[in-house]
Amino acid sequence: MLAAMILAIFTVFSAGSVTHGFVSYYTASKLLVSGELDPPAYDDRWFGEKVHQLTASSVREIFSPNPPTMALMALPVAGLDAQRARAAWLVVSLLVFIAAIAALVRHQSLRNRDVSIPVLLLMMLAPAVFANLRIGQAYLIVFALVTAFVLLVPAGIAAAGQNDVIREGSCANASDWKVKVSPEDGRLEVEFEVDQNVSGDRWRVRIRHDGDLAFGGTRMTHGASGSFEVRIVENDTAGPDAFRARARNLSTDEVCVGRATF
Repeated sequence: MLAAMILAIFTVFSAGSVTHGFVSYYTASKLLVSGELDPPAYDDRWFGEKVHQLTASSVREIFSPNPPTMALMALPVAGLDAQRARAAWLVVSLLVFIAAIAALVRHQSLRNRDVSIPVLLLMMLAPAVFANLRIGQAYLIVFALVTAFVLLVPAGIAAAGQNDVIREGSCANASDWKVKVSPEDGRLEVEFEVDQNVSGDRWRVRIRHDGDLAFGGTRMTHGASGSFEVRIVENDTAGPDAFRARARNLSTDEVCVGRATF
C-alpha cells in the first residue's frame, strides 16, 4: 500500500510536465487520426516540428526508431490535448502496473509461494518504474499485457489440452502438490496429487468444491515416487468452480494446500 501511494504521488507530479517519450506516441497517434502519418514521419526534422506544433512544447523527439504500429499506442487519448493526454496515460500506466503486480502476488499465493515484502518493494519501486512514469513510456502497459497473457493461459495447456486447468506448487516442507480439473461428460474431474518421495506415509485429505466438502479421507504414499492421488468427479455448476485441496501428513504434520478454478 505504501509503495502504491509513493508511485501515485510521483505520478501526480510527473503529470504536470511534458517530456520526451510519451510525446512521440501522442504525436504519431494524432498524425494517424489526421491522415498525415506518411513516410515523412521518419524524417526527424519534420516529425520534430509536428511534435512542437501538437504539444506546444520545446521537447525534441523523433519517430524513426519505431514501426508504424507504434502510432496505435496513444490512440485512445489522441482526442485530448497533450497535457491531459499525458496525465491520463500516466494514470492508466500506474493502475495497470499495480493490477499486474497484484495479480502476480495472488498467483504466487495460490501456489503457496508468497512474495516477500522486500521483493515486492523491489518490483514496485525499481528505478525503471519511476523512469517510465517520469517520461511516459509504454513499458508498464506492456508489462501488464504480458502478465495478463501469462496468467490467463492455463498452466500446462500444451500437455493437458486446452480445456484442462492445472495448478502446481510446493508444500510446507519438501513435498509438491498438483491439482488438475478437466471436463468429463458434462461434469468436472478433479485430481489431487501429492509427491513426497517417501513411501508408506499416511495423509489426511480434504477437497472442497466452492467451500463444500467434496471428499474426505486418508491416503498412503506408495511406489518409487512416494506419491498418492485422489480423483473425484463433481457437477459443473453455473459460473466458476473453485476447488481447494488440503492434505496433512499424519507422521510429520507437513501440510499441502492447492487451489484451482475452472
